[in-house]
Amino acid sequence: MDGREWQEFIQETLLDIQKTNQEQMKMLGEVKACINSIKKQQDRHEQKLKEHDKDIEKLRDVQTRHSTYFKLIGAAISFVTTLFASLSFLREYLTR
Repeated sequence: MDGREWQEFIQETLLDIQKTNQEQMKMLGEVKACINSIKKQQDRHEQKLKEHDKDIEKLRDVQTRHSTYFKLIGAAISFVTTLFASLSFLREYLTR
C-alpha cells in the first residue's frame, strides 16, 4: 500500500467510525427517551400508591371508630338486658 491507499483506507475507516458513532448517539437518545418515560410512569405509580396509603389509613381510622361504637352498643344492650332480667326476677320474687 502506498501513501494514497493508506489515506483512503483511513478516511473510509474514519467515516465508518463516524457513522457508527452517529447510530450509537441516536440509540442513546432513544434509550434516554425510554428512561424518561419509565421515570414519569414510575412517578405516577408512586403518587397513586401514596394516595392509596392515605385512603387505607382513613379506612383504618373509620374501622377503629366503628369498632368502638359497636363495643359501646354491645355494652348498652348488655346493660339493658341485665336490667330487664333483674327487674323480671325482682317482680317474680316480690309477687310470690
